[in-house]
Amino acid sequence: MKEIEIEKVDKKEGRVRVRVGNNILTFCKKGKRVELVSRINPDAQLFDPAHQYVSSEIFKKATLKAAAILFSNKVSNRAPEQLSLF
Repeated sequence: MKEIEIEKVDKKEGRVRVRVGNNILTFCKKGKRVELVSRINPDAQLFDPAHQYVSSEIFKKATLKAAAILFSNKVSNRAPEQLSLF
């Protein structure tokens, strides 16, 4: 199972950067929704679909973590790894 790590939280711009395995997913707050803005794989030199695969279950968990951070009213100065959401 791939591990989900919160890399960067930018409350001013409403963005959260999440690392799932080798992939970096960036989510953005749009009104009452959370959208996937970008998905990159810094380790891949060529496009390899198998290397970039993220299961739908893991993707949903990453989206929920990003949404919980973006829609929380608390402003936290703690490091992202200290945030416990699930």
